[in-house]
Formats: sequence, structure tokens, C-alpha cells
Amino acid sequence: MKKIQGLLELRIVTNEMVRLIETATARVLAVDIAGNINGWNKKAAELTGLPVMEAIGRPLIDLVVADSVEVVKQILDSALQGIEEQNLKIKLKTFHEQECCGPVILMINSNALSFNRTNGLAISHLLVLW
Repeated sequence: MKKIQGLLELRIVTNEMVRLIETATARVLAVDIAGNINGWNKKAAELTGLPVMEAIGRPLIDLVVADSVEVVKQILDSALQGIEEQNLKIKLKTFHEQECCGPVILMINSNALSFNRTNGLAISHLLVLW
């Protein structure tokens, strides 16, 4: 019963996260505990040229310019520890029709969300708004 309750709570949190990402007026991306994109809204797609369905599931590291890889690793490591980062600069690659414009330079603030449950379920996300 406890596990079912935990799964229901997980579903509620996940649905709320999806709704937040999809309806935000800011560009938003979310990354799971493995560093893969699990949230990418239309505003992020417009800026980078990478459609939502192509972004979801891809490692964030694959979407950044080489000189931003270490910063992204730092952000992900901090998120795993529950530490938020402020005003960090990364460069995202651009794709398709936006590729000719060069990388997108971002000053980002990360919000590490981590919920640990006594029933063994854990949710961990890195939410980035820019």
C-alpha cells in the first residue's frame, strides 16, 4: 500500500512538472539524475532549433559546446547534492534552421529538486530556466 501511495505521489509530481515546463513563458529544460533531458519546452526549441521530441532523452552534455562541458558537469554534480547554482554561463549548440546563428549563450540559474521517500522512491531533477 505504501508503495502504491508513493507511485501516486510520483505521478502527481511528474504531471505537475510537465505542466510547468510546457506552459512556462521562459525557456525551460529539465534534466534527470542521469543527466538526460526529460523536459524541454517550446521556447527552448524555438531558441535552439531543436524540437522537443528530439531533445527529450538526449544527454545534456551532447547539446553544449565543448568549452561548456565542465560547467555543465559542475551543475549536474551540484544538483545531485541538492545545491543550486546561480549565474553560470553555458553555450548551447543550435540545430536545424538556427544552426547558422551559432551557439546560444546562456546565463542560467539551476534549481535542484530532490524528493526522497521512505518507501524507496526518489525523484531527482535539475530544472534550468533561462
